[in-house]
Amino acid sequence: MLKIHTIILLIAVFINFAYAKKTVLKIGYYNLPPHSYSDKGFPSGSAVEYLSKKIFTQKDYQIEWKHFPFARMMAELEAGKLDVGLLIAKNKTRARQFQYPKTYLYETKSGLITLKKSEIKEVKDLVQLSGKIIGHVSKSVRPKELVEAGAKFQDISGTDNLRRNLQKLKYKRIDAVYIPTLSHGVHFIKNNFQDDNFQVVQLPLKGYKLYTVFSKSISKKIVEHFDKKNKIHNQKYQSSLK
Repeated sequence: MLKIHTIILLIAVFINFAYAKKTVLKIGYYNLPPHSYSDKGFPSGSAVEYLSKKIFTQKDYQIEWKHFPFARMMAELEAGKLDVGLLIAKNKTRARQFQYPKTYLYETKSGLITLKKSEIKEVKDLVQLSGKIIGHVSKSVRPKELVEAGAKFQDISGTDNLRRNLQKLKYKRIDAVYIPTLSHGVHFIKNNFQDDNFQVVQLPLKGYKLYTVFSKSISKKIVEHFDKKNKIHNQKYQSSLK
């Protein structure tokens, strides 16, 4: 009996030692399928899988996934309550707040979701959007070109924001919904609103580079580790999305 107890104790000590050697990372993510989303409380999506299997593997890292609405995730990251944030575009303010790696995770194309009966069926000139009310999400990026063209953004915050914006669009409370990531809009409609009269319209704009962003308190070695691994595996990530 003593031998069994001794073996169990040694196993427990070994497991604790193994975990103690691992670097714990609290990674925040938000709903941006197919890249990241919560599936019945579990972190899911191509970006979640990519970081788990190719970048921060179980051998050296223990990941604690934290799901938030986008604005809350950004606040938690800035406050240092998260170590990493997934799929964040770069601007001057954020560059001061966080550590950005040299390599990005994914480059987007942006667009609008409109009703099929809308006059907005194709956008060749942004002036077409002058005076249009466009649904969006608080704290998310927005092209200055759209603002300069006279488009009026109407923000919402909280969870399930794309679905809520599409409900507003359905009842014609807004003219369109802005989607910084075109693939997200296409995926969301296909899986949730296939029978509704929505369409996705690509905008004649450069897309956004979406980064895996690190808090200021994180060691630069971890950021460098991400860059090293991402340079090797990122093409596979792009291919997996196709």
